[in-house]
Amino acid sequence: MIEKKYTVAFVDDNPIEMRFIELFVNDRSELVCVWIENDPIQALDRLLKESVDILFLDIDMPGLNGVELVNAIKVKPIVIVCSNHNHFAYETSLIQSGYLPKITSPEIFNKTIDRALLEFEYKNNHTERINRVVSIPTSKRDGSYFILDVENMVYASIEDKTISFFFNDGTTKQGNISMDSLINQLPAYFIRVHKSYLINLNYVEEFNLSIIKLKKLDHKIPIGRTFLKNVKRLFKGSSNSN
Repeated sequence: MIEKKYTVAFVDDNPIEMRFIELFVNDRSELVCVWIENDPIQALDRLLKESVDILFLDIDMPGLNGVELVNAIKVKPIVIVCSNHNHFAYETSLIQSGYLPKITSPEIFNKTIDRALLEFEYKNNHTERINRVVSIPTSKRDGSYFILDVENMVYASIEDKTISFFFNDGTTKQGNISMDSLINQLPAYFIRVHKSYLINLNYVEEFNLSIIKLKKLDHKIPIGRTFLKNVKRLFKGSSNSN
């Protein structure tokens, strides 16, 4: 069977600081480094012409910082932020799929890249579902609906046949739809973790065998016993697990 390859690029105004991560990339046969760029503006020009699958990105760069660079890209790669400043892990949470210190271990690198590749496969294998407009009925009587803001939805819960939707700005909405019907309409980065809860994987901060802690809202979601095996499989190798 032919091994699938993933293209990788590095952007850092001081590329020598990425040397450990570059060595780890070279040790993974499925990862192919296509270029290394020390000028973020030149890197943006490259990315606008031809995207890559995984982008290892410094944040604090002259002329164009990492967040500005990602926001300017139309076809966004999976971004792994690399920095010696730990506060960037939180400050860049909306643009990245992983964070690595520039001096790290093979174990932490492999856990981070495994999670990033999982997210890449989810996004690319379910493009049609990701781009689909999801409309939620608010009342069965008058036939009214609202359009679900999928990207900013953190999780949903159901109680007494009413689903509550929780968004990253702290707002909530309610709708009348079954949990099974809802999950079938959502992108693959939403998963059911309990009979009463589904979550957006992009907002997971940490988890253990009973609770998932979510970013932005600082809410803790229970993991149902029947869903635990699937949750453990999805997060296998995650550096956030306890």
